[in-house]
Amino acid sequence: MGGQTTTTQSSSQQSQTQPWAAAQPQLQRLLGNLGNIDTGVSPAQSAAAGALNSAAQNLPSFAPQITNTANTLLGGGQSFGGVLSDAYRNLQGTLAPLTDPARLNPFNTPGFSDAVNTLKSDITNQVNDQFAAAGRDLSPGNSYALARGLAAGIAPTIASQTNANASNQLAAANALFGAGNTTASGLTGFAQTQLGNQLQGAGLAGQIPGLLLSPAQAQLVAANAARSMPL
Repeated sequence: MGGQTTTTQSSSQQSQTQPWAAAQPQLQRLLGNLGNIDTGVSPAQSAAAGALNSAAQNLPSFAPQITNTANTLLGGGQSFGGVLSDAYRNLQGTLAPLTDPARLNPFNTPGFSDAVNTLKSDITNQVNDQFAAAGRDLSPGNSYALARGLAAGIAPTIASQTNANASNQLAAANALFGAGNTTASGLTGFAQTQLGNQLQGAGLAGQIPGLLLSPAQAQLVAANAARSMPL
């Protein structure tokens, strides 16, 4: 009480814990090992990268051929309509004479006139000889019989040759048209085969990069795997 002084003393204590202390030796060894690892490109990786680069540089380019094939396809391919059109025009030109009597006249057929003259002579001699033997030569009956004989013998020959001429011209025209049609179809087939071969070539060309690069890529994968093993 009045005039007395009281002194109080206090003390504090601090503590520190180290939970990672047990793992520190292992971590230090790991860090030491990481410090010794070479992070540069390994010889195997360098060799694989060089092989890959060399393979890429040696890749052939089929761009011009594929571009030409694409242009041909986009253009519709080759057209052989002209061949078929020419065959049709030839057909028209060949059939046109069938309406011209002069071209179908059997007497314009080589050798036909000689055959008819021989036939006419044989019929005339036969009929006249018969009437002469009967003492009726140069009679009206002789003339009538001769006319009938000539008509019966020559008319079928003339008709047959006329029909043969028309049939021959028609057959030739059909053969010509058929040949033109077949030629156009054949040429079109050849063109399609050529385009098909070009497309197959383009497909094979697309496989070349993979075939040439795959060995070097496999080498690089192996080198990377070997490089990552220590890590």
